Amino acid sequence: LVKRYCIPTPLNLTVEELEDAKKAMTQIRIAVLLFMNIWLRTYSSDFTTDTAGLKKHTSAFLNAVINAGLTPTEVEIADQNLAYLHNINAPVLKRLHSIEELESAGSGVAEKRFDKVKPTDFAEQVTLLHFAIYQSITSREFLKTGWSKEDKHKRSPFIVKMTEHFIALSHFVQKTICEESDVRRRAATMTKWLEIGEACFEMQNYHAAGAIHAGLSSNAVHRMKKTKEQVGKKLKIFEKLQKITSREGNSRDYRELLEKAFSSCVPFLPTFCGFLEKTETAHESQLFGTINWNKHQCRSDTIIRVLRFQTQEMQYRKIDVDPPVQSLLAKVIRVMDKDEEKEFIDRMWDQSLLNEPRDPAPQ
Repeated sequence: LVKRYCIPTPLNLTVEELEDAKKAMTQIRIAVLLFMNIWLRTYSSDFTTDTAGLKKHTSAFLNAVINAGLTPTEVEIADQNLAYLHNINAPVLKRLHSIEELESAGSGVAEKRFDKVKPTDFAEQVTLLHFAIYQSITSREFLKTGWSKEDKHKRSPFIVKMTEHFIALSHFVQKTICEESDVRRRAATMTKWLEIGEACFEMQNYHAAGAIHAGLSSNAVHRMKKTKEQVGKKLKIFEKLQKITSREGNSRDYRELLEKAFSSCVPFLPTFCGFLEKTETAHESQLFGTINWNKHQCRSDTIIRVLRFQTQEMQYRKIDVDPPVQSLLAKVIRVMDKDEEKEFIDRMWDQSLLNEPRDPAPQ
């Protein structure tokens, strides 16, 4: 069926002959999709056993058809087929906590001050929140790099929400460190963030651990040598967190981490989004008038890898919701516009220079 759908455009045709050929090819492609619709509805048991990976390959093919968008009719039929395919004996995804549930837990509750929250407690609560967002992401959000478009909130609402949380958490790391004027208390705060990052790492919340690493790597924080000297051996944790964000060897360290990951996990989304952006820009969706099957198969495999932990919440079920800490997180997670973000970065830099002035230039 895939070969029949991907029929190549005949060569050496006149303009009129080419138009006729395109119309005939469209009818053939629609016929293939309609046949698949009948197959899915009449012989759905073929896709429930899935011994030969039939469901996976059919899903990848239908996603490719939707992405190619050759004609509106084909997209509509493929979309219907995909929806039916995913609903065949599909287990209902039981969410550990909804985003609304966690937000309401902290609503009207006095927030706990950051300096009073234990590192493990903070890591647990941010993990519950990140996992709730992660469980809400659908495969369609990854199509055509929707998170980078003007209508990103419509195309990829929960990928965007994860990105906003990443940026807000990294900003909070910078804020709590740079706004502390005393070097010893500043070092204690930096140490606390390293411990939170390590706790997130051990809980396999790689998204939060990556955000904390980003905050510690910011120019305003990274330059403060006197503060880092007082942190001492705990700085080794920074190297552990770097495995998540390092791009060396095509993110080799992080990919190895994820391959070994077990049970509950929140993946570090920027790496996967980067992979998909490269796939989208480096390869054409169509080759010689037919779908570039390899490109869409690559995209499908990436999406499967990033979403495979959505149903594995067992370890996170052991964590109780802490309303005062959720209230703190609700205050921390604030989206800034471009002007606000620039003002924030400049302010953190100025505060960093005030805390630890530059060494005088040699005469």
